[in-house]
Amino acid sequence: MTFRQVARLVFGSGTMGMRQNSIELGAVLVGIAGVLAASVLGFVQDLISGIGPVAAAPVRIVTWAIAGLLVIATIGATYRFAPYRTNAQWQWLSVGAVLATVLWLLATLGIGFYASHFAGYDATYGSLSAIVVLMMWLYVSAYAILIGGLINAEAERQTAVDTTTGRPRAMGGRGATVADTSAALQDAPHAAHLSD
Repeated sequence: MTFRQVARLVFGSGTMGMRQNSIELGAVLVGIAGVLAASVLGFVQDLISGIGPVAAAPVRIVTWAIAGLLVIATIGATYRFAPYRTNAQWQWLSVGAVLATVLWLLATLGIGFYASHFAGYDATYGSLSAIVVLMMWLYVSAYAILIGGLINAEAERQTAVDTTTGRPRAMGGRGATVADTSAALQDAPHAAHLSD
């Protein structure tokens, strides 16, 4: 059996199947990395608990900064590789990834504060309260990631610069729907058919 036959068996026959399975594999690997990072974070918290609050503060700041950078990189990679389009340049993805990470962190802190101080989910849902809070957190997290993606798409739509990787191409040949329908060129004669 050749490598190509094995790849077809595992990933499917077309490039779309390979792309979809690669994204799924990436999501699983990110999940595993998240579990490992949470374990390491807990281990570091246990290690620094005995050194005092003043000495532990820089370690906590560095730990959360590394976690934030990993989240930015993960969301940026999702914005770059998940859509079925020509890959965007990293500079066009960074603003949305940073915004999505900030929104996600604020949402995580907000939901945690709300659930622990105001909601009283234990009285209503009993042992299922953790699942309800998790589902609410996933819902708000999805919105944070979508808002970051919308910011990236709108920034890409507002420019006439080619935002895709590789050699610069003219509008309509970039392989990216948003990059090919720029609002910056709506008045140009060749873009008149795009406004319909």
